[in-house]
Amino acid sequence: MAAFNTERVVRAIAQSHIPVISAIGHEIDTSLADLAADCRAPTPSAAAELAVSDAVGLKNRISELQQRALDAVRRLLDENTELLDGYQDSYGLRRVEDLVLQNMQLVDDLQRNLQSVLQQAFDSKLSAYLQLTGKQGTLSPLSVLSRGYSLTHRLSDGKIVQNAGELETGEQLRVRLAKGETICTVDEIVPESPKTE
Repeated sequence: MAAFNTERVVRAIAQSHIPVISAIGHEIDTSLADLAADCRAPTPSAAAELAVSDAVGLKNRISELQQRALDAVRRLLDENTELLDGYQDSYGLRRVEDLVLQNMQLVDDLQRNLQSVLQQAFDSKLSAYLQLTGKQGTLSPLSVLSRGYSLTHRLSDGKIVQNAGELETGEQLRVRLAKGETICTVDEIVPESPKTE
């Protein structure tokens, strides 16, 4: 949790122009990153559900809106057609018919454009949803452990150990592995070798 309480991380989240959903996965603890984010989710899966609507539900909603728009246009055409029927014998009927045909062509063009825009919006949301769900596995702490890393806590207070210099000989540690965990006792502390350029 310490990494999510650093000033650099919190400032980056607060200054982001893109909405940020925090999904660190520790329900018990609240980090500064959780407070700086626009929204907090308990797990990466829950974050994915918040970020992108259900794909099937989104597609159904788009279809519903598209059908409603088309129905409204058809009703308008029907009303105008009834009005024109009353003027069949009037002067300038041919001109009126030409205008109707032009308007019908315009409606067809608008319908095609509407379908294209809605399809693009759906494809974009679906692509974002699939990308987000695909990244969940790589962001999971368990995924990191499966690559051979471990997570070490002090047994006394549960604090994560990041520096061997923080330990004392005889101290007990809990080491979390990809499968299971082990309790260890510190027999010797080997300080980090100084880096040479």
